[in-house]
Amino acid sequence: QVRLRMAALKDVIEMQHINLVSLPENYQAQYFALHILRWPTLSHVAEAWIPGPRLGHTHEEWDSEAAEASEGPGGHWRVVGYVLATLASPEAAPPAGVPAGMTTG
Repeated sequence: QVRLRMAALKDVIEMQHINLVSLPENYQAQYFALHILRWPTLSHVAEAWIPGPRLGHTHEEWDSEAAEASEGPGGHWRVVGYVLATLASPEAAPPAGVPAGMTTG
């Protein structure tokens, strides 16, 4: 199961990790943070439901997260991709058929 949502600053580390393992060009965490702050409605992450506890979390944190998750206990959402888009003036827009922005997965 995968869902899309607006990115938040808490996602920056996972976004940077995805960038490092999936793209030849790599960006610092500051790039992602500034994009989220400048264009919050154009910054999205894809999350997948992962069964089991999140690595590095205590059982109390896991129980708390699981209780809040819509899928119930026994798993957590993990960022598996991101989409960063930008707005440009019509003069600066790419030609028709040329995609703008960046996606990963």
